[in-house]
Amino acid sequence: MQNIISKLNINTEKIVFIIFCILTSIISFYHEPWLDEFQAWAVSKDSLYNILFVVPHYEGHPPLWHLILKFFSYFNVPFEYGLKIPNLLFMFGAVWLLIFKSPFVKPVRLLLPFTYFIFYQYSIISRPYSIFCFALFLAAYFYKTKNEHPYRFAGVLALLCLSSFYGILFAGGITIAWLIEVLKSVNIKVFIKSKICYAMCALFILAIVLYFFIKPAKSVIYNSFAQILSPAYKFLYAFLVAPLDSLFTDVFNYYPESIVGLAFFIYCLLGLVVIIPILQVLKAYKKLCLYAIPFLLFATFVMFVYVSCHHIGLLSIFYVFVAWCVIDTRKDVINNIWTKVVKFILVVTLIVQLSWSYSATMNEIKLPYCFSKNVANFIKQYGLDKYKISMVWYAKEYYISKSTSERIYVKSALNEAQQKILDEKFDKVTEINFNLQDMPVIINPYFGRNIFYTYNVLNPEKEYQIREKMSDSDIERTKSIIKEQGLPDIITKNVQLNSVFTDEEIANANYVPFKEFYGYRIWKNYYTTYSFTFHIRKALSDELQLNNSN
Repeated sequence: MQNIISKLNINTEKIVFIIFCILTSIISFYHEPWLDEFQAWAVSKDSLYNILFVVPHYEGHPPLWHLILKFFSYFNVPFEYGLKIPNLLFMFGAVWLLIFKSPFVKPVRLLLPFTYFIFYQYSIISRPYSIFCFALFLAAYFYKTKNEHPYRFAGVLALLCLSSFYGILFAGGITIAWLIEVLKSVNIKVFIKSKICYAMCALFILAIVLYFFIKPAKSVIYNSFAQILSPAYKFLYAFLVAPLDSLFTDVFNYYPESIVGLAFFIYCLLGLVVIIPILQVLKAYKKLCLYAIPFLLFATFVMFVYVSCHHIGLLSIFYVFVAWCVIDTRKDVINNIWTKVVKFILVVTLIVQLSWSYSATMNEIKLPYCFSKNVANFIKQYGLDKYKISMVWYAKEYYISKSTSERIYVKSALNEAQQKILDEKFDKVTEINFNLQDMPVIINPYFGRNIFYTYNVLNPEKEYQIREKMSDSDIERTKSIIKEQGLPDIITKNVQLNSVFTDEEIANANYVPFKEFYGYRIWKNYYTTYSFTFHIRKALSDELQLNNSN
């Protein structure tokens, strides 16, 4: 086969790159966007001022991704293309660098693009992490010439900063490691007068500016379910287990408390088995700081602030960056027991992640990632958008620390030990926010307008979730407007109508279940099923001659 390819003058790298582009484009066609993707698209339709100066304080990331999407939404490009095209283009660029410019041996260069986080999580699901991947691989490509061309390298790190908050963490760590490396070789006075110093200062200024852009507003509402975990669990996970999850395990998926006790202890030991050889190899190649500083920043943020499962995959992209820099700047090969262990870890990672990519791809093709498209088609089929539709709004319990006034939100079921911690240290409060509704964000794009009369009542021009705590007066005004329009004709089974209407009014409406929809949150080699049920007034169901169909 190799001889045939050689005779035909076929470049295997080009073939693999084309295959990657074709496959990701096709699979993207099957992917139904979900809340995070639709939220960004809805934000892009807001005013430029809000995108730059208001929204980042509630979304937690620099506005670059929203600005890119605004180019497409401004020209009324359908969201299926407006979301997916820029995401794929950044990933095409990242993979082109990986295949054609990275120093890895050929089999690794040709297989890495099809690992789970590169191929599926950051290529098929459209989020700013595609920019992160492109910027980090470009930084790896320019790393060996960073001292000769510091402005170019700093410019790439600036793009990394603009990609996401995690980009700021990694770019900051890389810059600190760069500074330490430079100061080991030159006098401090020489450094201060050098272009490298000016480039680093520019990066520092950018980081300060971005901090003020994304500094969380005091009124921001966010779900930080990882905060309920014990400090010991968070510490061990962030520093020992997270690297495993980015490579070949799945301890912290969508439910952080899913693995505890002896099983978690075993994973911590496995984390040591994996991390120690990596640190030994990096120490031998004098790249320990390049790995350790960004990782410590990331792990500290995971431990003290916030993390979701798809963020852990950024570590796998970072590992590629570090390995790229090591190989690209050292021609001598250190062949010892630690190197052999790291090579074995690489083989295991490739095998596991390629299997994840296959499973995720098959599930993506067979199953709807999000039920939004099916719901929209159903509403259109029966002309239900002419009626009053109300979906579940934010009316959840949260906890306020008795000592620090820290607020946390519980997103999933708690075990007995976690509940005990909350009861001892926190007071329980219930909060209502009519602006925080998932369904309008994921369904309205299919109609080009808001079809939910209880959504963003006081800000009808906003299509995205306004993740800001509502004042008591705004809540009462919203209730008054909704009550004036009357009970909805169509609801979900768990909409909190008793926040606005009396129990007697709700009972008289006589809602009956009509249609259930399913979505499948695909993650690695499995998926999580979630659903919601349409309920409709019995009188309207009879009028439209609808039959219950699940």
